Amino acid sequence: MKPLITLAALMSALLLPAAAHAALSTPPAQSAEQIAAEQGNARAQFNIAWRYQQGDGVAQDFAQAVLWYRKAAEQGLGEAQFNLALLHLSGQGTVQDTDTALVWLRKAAEQNLSRAMVSLAIQLLQDQQAAQSHTEAFSWFHKAARQGDADGQYYLGRLYLYGYGTTPDPAQALAWYRKAAEQGLAQAQNELGSAYQYGKLVAMDFAEAERWYIKAAAQGHPEAKLNLHCLFLSSNGLNRETILAAHQYRQAAQQGDANAQYLTGLMHESGKGLPSDIHQAAGWYRKAAEQGMAAAQYKLGLQYQNGQGVTQSFSDAATWLRKAAEQGLATAQDSLGQMYQYGRGVDPNATEAVTWYSKAAEQGLASAQTHLGEMLQHGRGVDMDFAAAESWFLKAAAQGDTHAKWRLNGLFENHVGLSRQDLLTASRQQQAAQKGEARAQRVLGQMYDAGKGLPRDDAAAARWYRKAAAQGDAVARNNLGKLYAEGRGVPYDWSQAVHWYRLAAGQGYAPAQNNLGNMYRYGQGVAMSAEQAVQWYRKAAEQGLSEAQFSLATMLLNGQGVPRDEREADIWFDKAAKRPPSP
Repeated sequence: MKPLITLAALMSALLLPAAAHAALSTPPAQSAEQIAAEQGNARAQFNIAWRYQQGDGVAQDFAQAVLWYRKAAEQGLGEAQFNLALLHLSGQGTVQDTDTALVWLRKAAEQNLSRAMVSLAIQLLQDQQAAQSHTEAFSWFHKAARQGDADGQYYLGRLYLYGYGTTPDPAQALAWYRKAAEQGLAQAQNELGSAYQYGKLVAMDFAEAERWYIKAAAQGHPEAKLNLHCLFLSSNGLNRETILAAHQYRQAAQQGDANAQYLTGLMHESGKGLPSDIHQAAGWYRKAAEQGMAAAQYKLGLQYQNGQGVTQSFSDAATWLRKAAEQGLATAQDSLGQMYQYGRGVDPNATEAVTWYSKAAEQGLASAQTHLGEMLQHGRGVDMDFAAAESWFLKAAAQGDTHAKWRLNGLFENHVGLSRQDLLTASRQQQAAQKGEARAQRVLGQMYDAGKGLPRDDAAAARWYRKAAAQGDAVARNNLGKLYAEGRGVPYDWSQAVHWYRLAAGQGYAPAQNNLGNMYRYGQGVAMSAEQAVQWYRKAAEQGLSEAQFSLATMLLNGQGVPRDEREADIWFDKAAKRPPSP
């Protein structure tokens, strides 16, 4: 809190009222004025005192000034009483005596001299413990302010602000500051600028803050000059126009405009135009969301989902996302679909997820098109339909959706090697498998394994893989090994997994070599051997299998099963990074 009374403010009261100055002129020696003063004319006595105080036409002599001011003061001249009080306060020409000064200030104030009222009130406020003195000070400031005294108005505003001698009243504080500022009092102008800059007493408004700082700075007010310099300083490099625009949005937001509330939230979230503050962002999003603004509802839903600016709550996230989704906002529909797909804040429901994905996809949202394609690809919440999945992936990929491009590339290829043609000719493959063709048997096993082209059936996949494996099909042998390793369709058995992996690896099949490397690395079905793991990883890596390249690089980097070699590790890491891992 700034000090209520400053020494500079007190000393400023030493100046005589303008009317008294205007009446003075340098008299000739032995003037009629001197004679009138000696004969008891109070105004003449005041003028003589002023000349001695200022050294105007006579040698400066504060003691003589005190003498003549007292003569006029004792006759009831308010200006003389006021100036005599100031000399007693400063100890010029007399002993410094606050009590005597207060007596004369009170006499002058009682004659409605506003400068005396202000000075008396300032003195009364020096007694920080006396509530009665503060109350009286408030009364004198109020009288001076109502007479139009700018200093009185300024100090009255401060008393209302901090509750000295009265009940705190910010509205009254602002009103009196403004009156003083409009009269040109620099200190009041600076305070009014600060109020607008920081949103104290009044809605934040940088344009108004700038206006008042300029007025005060033009009068040489040092604090106003500094405030004006710092007003538009921005840690993130924003210019004056951007910051002003931001605060105009904030003004409109405070007045209840939903669009402005949403934009204010965005600016707080991004730190552009307003300070970065995720909690403030959440507050403004909520205000706009409660007015039914879909974009704000979506943003608030995301904040609840991610726990940003609010306590994380999937149920609250789902509530707000639904409100926005029901208004047709595609991004909200897509997000709500994900909530249903993964059971966050709602019961898992693949069919409901497909419904919301479809709504957003039909509006052209690439991420929703990708999500819908995935549901169609795997038959989740909808009948499996590779053609439809491909269509949606193509739409999303055309918009640059990277995930859709990956999905499109992998739609007809997966970890069991199915091709687009395999899936489209499933019935022909089944007939060929039944006739004993090893490749057809393996493909049929893959379709059962992946649930592509045929309903997923791990046991059926194992049967067909075994038939093909018995005929020496390396892919089938590897895939049968995976079923044993995962306990799907066959008993969980690492030894059997190693057996089938080894057979396929011996045929040079890279995925099997990589899988066998994993078994050695982690001691699953075989004695743990980092050296053996490295050998098999290398074989697969040299065939271009990115998973093996990455694993080999890791072993080289850590010196597991092979001397540590950062340079070679970097080479394999680079190779692995140039192509995505198998889906």
